[in-house]
Amino acid sequence: MMNRENQKYYLVLLLLVPIVAQAADVWENLQTVIPDLARLIVAISYVAGIFFIVFSVIRLKIYGQMTVFMMSQASIGPTFAYMIVGIMLLFFPTMLDIMNVTLFGYKYDSSELLMYFQDTPVRWSHIIDPLTALIQLFGFIAFLRGMIMLSKMGGQGSPPGTAGKAVTDIIGGILAINIVGTVSLIQDTLFS
Repeated sequence: MMNRENQKYYLVLLLLVPIVAQAADVWENLQTVIPDLARLIVAISYVAGIFFIVFSVIRLKIYGQMTVFMMSQASIGPTFAYMIVGIMLLFFPTMLDIMNVTLFGYKYDSSELLMYFQDTPVRWSHIIDPLTALIQLFGFIAFLRGMIMLSKMGGQGSPPGTAGKAVTDIIGGILAINIVGTVSLIQDTLFS
């Protein structure tokens, strides 16, 4: 005979079955949306790059028109930081390739993306594939955030540690973008 507590657990389990069935649909929908979000992030990087370059040119113009008395307060370092980061953001995909070759020794290729997970049983592939794409999306965001943080590195009001945080975001973003290579690198290092 079932007691009242067991009936509650069975009721909760019966209510969770449709939710778990819908979770697969959510993962599949997420997997179809993520490439568009990645393209949106690349477009944002292009717009931010153009903005930083225009902003640095305006600051250079202001710096060139300063008089002798105003020169003691001006610094040209942040202006060059904005210019360099703007150029790097305009070449966002190329910068990703350069960083990937530097860290892993090979160019990022989306066709070889799921090579690591080919040994994965079929029942897990519907979870691992979208999860990998989601981690890569977070990697794109972290890389973009790190590049934007680099532009604030030389300013007067920038908090200490900005450069370290920016480099950490950039390297973490590259590791997340190539999550398959990162997992196999850790696996080869620790479990070989």
